[in-house]
Amino acid sequence: MEERTELSKKMRSAFDGLNAQAEKFATTNELTPSAIEALALSLLNVERACSRRVVSKHWGEGVHDVDPQELEERVLDLASGSPNGEALERSDIAKRLGAVLKAVNEYDDSVDANLQLIGLAGKLVLSLHGRQSATGALAQVNLGLPYKQLMTWEDFWSHCDSIADDCDAAHGKAELEAFYERNKKRPSEQRLPGIKRIASYALQNSITYSAHEVASNSIHSREEGEHLIARAKDSLSRMSERNRDRSFELLPWARASICLMEDLVSGESESLPSHLTALPEGEVQSLIRLVPDCEDSEELVEAFMQVAIETLGEQFVNHALLQTSQA
Repeated sequence: MEERTELSKKMRSAFDGLNAQAEKFATTNELTPSAIEALALSLLNVERACSRRVVSKHWGEGVHDVDPQELEERVLDLASGSPNGEALERSDIAKRLGAVLKAVNEYDDSVDANLQLIGLAGKLVLSLHGRQSATGALAQVNLGLPYKQLMTWEDFWSHCDSIADDCDAAHGKAELEAFYERNKKRPSEQRLPGIKRIASYALQNSITYSAHEVASNSIHSREEGEHLIARAKDSLSRMSERNRDRSFELLPWARASICLMEDLVSGESESLPSHLTALPEGEVQSLIRLVPDCEDSEELVEAFMQVAIETLGEQFVNHALLQTSQA
């Protein structure tokens, strides 16, 4: 690949891993399940790296700079559903993989370059493994994140619910259990989260998307705000069900986000202050440390921190944040 763009360590690692798997694919005649799995994982790493790049670096202005008609086509394509485990011939895989490698070779870290790779890599993963798989579910999470501000509320909520539904449908299947047995043997940094955790990520995205809409003044009436709150509560209820992922590390942020939404919509300052003062000191410190790193919405983080300082005091909040910087 031409050295026109300086890549981050994670991006370089993802590209190198994909190139290595592509070479194996090109030189191996037999397409074994393990070979397909290795290829899907390398594609997923590229998709995930590009998705994080768009959200962390280009959020807002960058996505909207892409050609509007092309963006609309991509969003409509995403909203209409994803591929689901197609029976691909070797030549079909080679053709689609070639398109991914071409995009890697031409990568320049622009919004469009990242979005193109997210789409090409993510959809190939879904074609190889289907939606009801660990790789497929994560591919869908990564596909939706960069486009969430361009989708309607209902379309993004439906996208997140669909991922959680696919995770529920996959749970307990022999193929998934076999995948996670192999997953245990991978280095810790290469392991995929459990299927319930992937569902939690999708539902968390739905909640924080709704909270961002309220915190960024994107709603036009109290009724719209209440609709967003109700939808976020539905996702929280589903996420925290006993048979789901009650140890999910972002559950405290989900609960705090909904309290903040209630206060912003009502114009009162009651729900979040009451929530924060009711938490044990250690838990509220953990929540404060978590918030700056878990959201791409500056408005949401700033609104939370303002209430936290007003409720708990600036010294308390700064002490909690200082512990983060020293960790």
